[in-house]
Amino acid sequence: MKSNIFENKELLKEYLELYISRFTHSSLSLNPTFGDIDDAKNIFRLQDQAIALKKLFQIAFQENRDLTEEDIIEVANTVNKNSMYISNGYRKIGHTFADTEKPIASPETIPLEMKKLLYLYKTEWKDLPLLEKVTKFHMRFFQIHPFEDGNGRTARMILSFQLLREGYLPFIITKDKFKEYHEALYYDKEEVILKIFKEQLAKEEQAVRNCLAEPEEERGPKL
Repeated sequence: MKSNIFENKELLKEYLELYISRFTHSSLSLNPTFGDIDDAKNIFRLQDQAIALKKLFQIAFQENRDLTEEDIIEVANTVNKNSMYISNGYRKIGHTFADTEKPIASPETIPLEMKKLLYLYKTEWKDLPLLEKVTKFHMRFFQIHPFEDGNGRTARMILSFQLLREGYLPFIITKDKFKEYHEALYYDKEEVILKIFKEQLAKEEQAVRNCLAEPEEERGPKL
């Protein structure tokens, strides 16, 4: 369901600024390889993710402006800016996911696979209910795994963009759902991903409704 918050530009701006902060902190805390989120080395990662998400949100409010392959590459490059030994652009190495035997797209096929993904989103999946459409995109993005690192963060940023573009609230995959979410991606369980997306969107919508129901002077940073 589309949110009434889009009718109040000032409140929407405040909400999105808070969302970016929530997203970046949540995203790093979900990845144990980054260590303590308060470590100095993570300051730049938080900043890079915020820059990438702000860029996507700017595009979301531009009329007649579709998300392009170049935009996605720019987001991933920004996300990985302060990661050591990570090349810019599409992945040039690897045929399996991390240290597993799960196949991902071969490096030479990635440009074509990404073009196909964007095409499917705009054509074959165009008239599907929004959460079904973004679920299919999210699943396929993970299967392609187009970048050396930051695929999950980049995919979730694109998901936030897709929701916002259609007038829906972006949501966060919370820590209590992350294991189920990650396993569903790995085992190609599209119905589980869709269920998680529905649950997380419902939580986000309820939080915003609660906030909007409060007198303005009582609103706090709990969205």
